[in-house]
Amino acid sequence: MKNLSLGKKLKAIRQSKGLTQDDVVYETEISKATYTRIETDKTSVTIEDLEKIAKVLEVTVIEILTYGSDSVSELEKCRKQLQEKEKELRAKDKEIISLQKKLLAEMEKKLKK
Repeated sequence: MKNLSLGKKLKAIRQSKGLTQDDVVYETEISKATYTRIETDKTSVTIEDLEKIAKVLEVTVIEILTYGSDSVSELEKCRKQLQEKEKELRAKDKEIISLQKKLLAEMEKKLKK
C-alpha cells in the first residue's frame, strides 16, 4: 500500500472502521460533495478539516499521513528505542541520586565532628 494519495488513505481508513462517507460528513460538518472530492483527490483538505476527519476516524493526523507506509514501523521502532533509553536514564538517575545521598551523609558526618 505504498504511495497512496491522501484521499485513498482516508477512504481506506474510513472503510476499515466500517464507516460511510455520510458518517464522516455528519460528524465533521464537511459537505458531502467536499468530502467526496477529498477522497477522490479532486480537492485539497485543510488541516482543520483533516483534524476533524482524524477525530471521527479515531486516528491521528500522523497515522493518516503515514498510513500504508513503512514509516509506521519506523515510528514504532523509534518509540521502542526511546522507551529503552528512558529506562536507562531512570536507572542512571537512581544511581546519581544514591551517590548524592551518600555524599550528603559523608558531609554531615564531617560537619558533626
